[in-house]
Amino acid sequence: MRILRRVMAAAALAAALLPAAAGAEGLRGFLELGYVTSDTQSTDAGNVTTSTKSSSILQRYNLSLDRMLYPTLRFTGGGTVDYTMTSAELNDTQLDTTLLKVSPFLDLTLGTPLYSAGLGYNRRQEIADTEGVGSSNIIHENYNAKLSLRPEGLPSLEFLYTRTNSYDSERAFQDVVLNSYNLGSRYKPVDQLELNYQGLYTDATDNLTRNNATVLTHTGRVTYNDQFWQDRVTLYANYNISSQETNSALFRLFPTAGLSALTDTPLLVTLAANPALVDGNLNTGSAVNIGIQPVGGDIRPRNLGFDFGGAVTVNRIRVWLNTDLPPDIDNRFSWTIYTSSDNLNWTLVQLLPTAPFRSNEAGTGWFYELSFSGATSRYLKVVTSPLPLGTVSSRDPTANLTDIQVTELEAFVQFEEVQRRTTTQLSHVLDTNMRVRILENPNLNYELSYYYDRSDSDFISTSRYILSNGLSASHRFNQYLSASARFAREDSKENQGARVSYIYSTLLTATPLPTLMHSLVFSGRNEEVAGRKSDTNSLFLNNSATLYRGVDVNLNGGYSMATAESGQKTNTTIITFGLTLLPHSTLTVNVSYSGNMTDQTGGGLPDNSTFTHRGDLSAAFNPLRSVYLFGAFGVIMEKNKDMVTTRNIGGTWSPFRDGALQLSFSYNEAYNSSANQKDRTIVPSLRWNIRGGSYLDVSYLYLKSTSVSQSSDSRTFSSTLRFAF
Repeated sequence: MRILRRVMAAAALAAALLPAAAGAEGLRGFLELGYVTSDTQSTDAGNVTTSTKSSSILQRYNLSLDRMLYPTLRFTGGGTVDYTMTSAELNDTQLDTTLLKVSPFLDLTLGTPLYSAGLGYNRRQEIADTEGVGSSNIIHENYNAKLSLRPEGLPSLEFLYTRTNSYDSERAFQDVVLNSYNLGSRYKPVDQLELNYQGLYTDATDNLTRNNATVLTHTGRVTYNDQFWQDRVTLYANYNISSQETNSALFRLFPTAGLSALTDTPLLVTLAANPALVDGNLNTGSAVNIGIQPVGGDIRPRNLGFDFGGAVTVNRIRVWLNTDLPPDIDNRFSWTIYTSSDNLNWTLVQLLPTAPFRSNEAGTGWFYELSFSGATSRYLKVVTSPLPLGTVSSRDPTANLTDIQVTELEAFVQFEEVQRRTTTQLSHVLDTNMRVRILENPNLNYELSYYYDRSDSDFISTSRYILSNGLSASHRFNQYLSASARFAREDSKENQGARVSYIYSTLLTATPLPTLMHSLVFSGRNEEVAGRKSDTNSLFLNNSATLYRGVDVNLNGGYSMATAESGQKTNTTIITFGLTLLPHSTLTVNVSYSGNMTDQTGGGLPDNSTFTHRGDLSAAFNPLRSVYLFGAFGVIMEKNKDMVTTRNIGGTWSPFRDGALQLSFSYNEAYNSSANQKDRTIVPSLRWNIRGGSYLDVSYLYLKSTSVSQSSDSRTFSSTLRFAF
């Protein structure tokens, strides 16, 4: 409490001084003080109780200056300092941690319509010290210089140089230097044609291991887009060519597809396509969560894999995550490597009890580095299990361990440094499509598209193409009735072999009244791949109507038939119903039902049938601007499973919504019968808007959760005081 009193005294002093500082030209900043304390008691099915307590005090100081030194020369600079003191107690074991983050930055920019140039520097330093455990001091520095030329009617030119240093203060665990040179140009000689070039050279050196890697990449793109003959013909074409030369002992391998599955049988499973695992985006999740799952959630092992299109050798994998992990958590994951030739039968290669957890040079991404003896195969996967329920970090009890998303999967082959070599990769991508309007009425169009990509490297060569020829038609018979149809043939060649597909669909829409609409959709696809045939056909009827003002209803149903290459037939019936009632402007009622019935026969497999029925009823009541109440009830029925019921009730009260002083109170209660789980949440809060950018936030959270396997009781108090100028 003595520390808290000192912090509040500093806040009072800042409040008195900040108005005076606000008059400085281009000078801005803020002071933020926060305090959070939480107390959680949880008891598992074995009557073992875990107690977790924590309290944190945050001080955040920010100052920035933005000033025009000359009419075309701008200077910006400033920085942020965060200082957090955390005291955590887990079952009478206490840990005190301090974390200091310092982030200064400087930028000088010269800008005119013809050219611009700039110099910049930023630094992020994190100093963490945990009593009885140890300390760390990680620094990330970034220098950059840029030049841009934009002459009228000539190609533009963009140059960017960056140098990133990532190291610890003793240079004992990390010391990496990355130099990057980026050159780009864009030119439009005519409106229909655009030419682009991008050149990138990177030089990365790990001063601890003495490893060095250089990569030179050239990328060119040509895009053409035009319309002819009074816009009857539309033509689009895009061609990309990219070459990459790598000099290193570590080489990146690029798969043709990413794969994933959740299964208890890793030796016998077919992984489904998951493009997000290999799309190059390190920030967006791939719907694979290895964090703590909720009660009743899916805790089966996570299978993450590659399809390389052919046999390649891999001995290193990086598994990227969306978040950093506390040091006492990042070693909780074990990893198992498997290979397969058919994406069905898998062979165990190696078990890794733990793996190093690292960050990238900029400190903005985190990954596990899985090094193993090596495997040669077309399909390769790594398997790990999510964190078990009740996992808590003693280093950071407030860490969010429920949402740990895998964002990317990368494969490498690592040679000895004496085997350092230069490798090349050349890739082409051509994407074209043309549309020709044959008739105006009825509207009839011919559609042609062609896609081709090819990649050749020292390790593997892949190629594929898709050629599509089709006709599409649409016609409005009158103001009530319209129709459209499409038929196309696709010829393609992929890793599985040559493919011929026939795609067809037709849509009939009727609107007899402004408040009544019907649509009938028939669609299908017949395919043949290397002599193996499959087909899918479906028919759906959709209906929607406004019976009265405030009474809307929809009823939809359909039937689909599919035959797989194996000969297995799958017939599915789908029915959905929805009703929305607005008896009063303050009350909304929703009723919905969905049913899904599936029958599978043939294909050398046992016959199987499943069904799922779900019904939901919900209501929202808003009698006053300050009061909002809601409730929901649901029923789920599945074959060979007990019926599951859910209910959810809650509300909020905000008596002074438009005033400087705002109060709010919310209550929520949720129940799920599958695990007999009941969650109750109560949150009172207060916000005082002192002036523009300055406020005080205070809130209290009470959460009580009970289920067949665990019960927990959590209380959290948080407050934030911010002064800005």
